Amino acid sequence: MYKHTKENQSVIRKADGACIPFAEGNADYAVYQQYVTDGGIVDPYVAPDPTPDELDYIDTKTDNRVVTFAGKTKAQVKVMADNIVTLDDAKDVIKTLLIIVRILAKRL
Repeated sequence: MYKHTKENQSVIRKADGACIPFAEGNADYAVYQQYVTDGGIVDPYVAPDPTPDELDYIDTKTDNRVVTFAGKTKAQVKVMADNIVTLDDAKDVIKTLLIIVRILAKRL
């Protein structure tokens, strides 16, 4: 019938999606309090899954390879590319570029 909100300063009435603040004098809050007093169970807050944009943000902020490219000029990226000396270095750069391309492709 009700579920907690993230801030836990209100509840959502599941029947109609109404947000009921914990405020004395609020008629809906009084009904909610009676529901709880009568043994009603309030569903816990469940965080929603992150959106693709939020996942992209997490990728770009937590992947050190992507952070390495952030804010670089073309010339700086060229210098980085010129310093690739091993196959593992090349694979790492390719993986990084794939992450960047995936993020950019979603924005098109």
